[in-house]
Amino acid sequence: MRWSILLLVLLNAVIILSGYLLLNLNSNIVVFDFLLSEIQVSLGLLLLSSFLLGCFVFFVLEILYFSKRNKNE
Repeated sequence: MRWSILLLVLLNAVIILSGYLLLNLNSNIVVFDFLLSEIQVSLGLLLLSSFLLGCFVFFVLEILYFSKRNKNE
């Protein structure tokens, strides 16, 4: 097995473990106001979903930036 595959598996395990700990340690219920409706959700789920949404937006913007940059070259 190559080192890159081993590091990728290890990185995925760390991410899954930290997500699990984030969900379990932050189990307080908070009220989230979303487009004129209030949703009751746990704090860990809210933190994890906002982090994942930020990562998704980051990757989309990076893909757009690099695709535009490659067209100009």
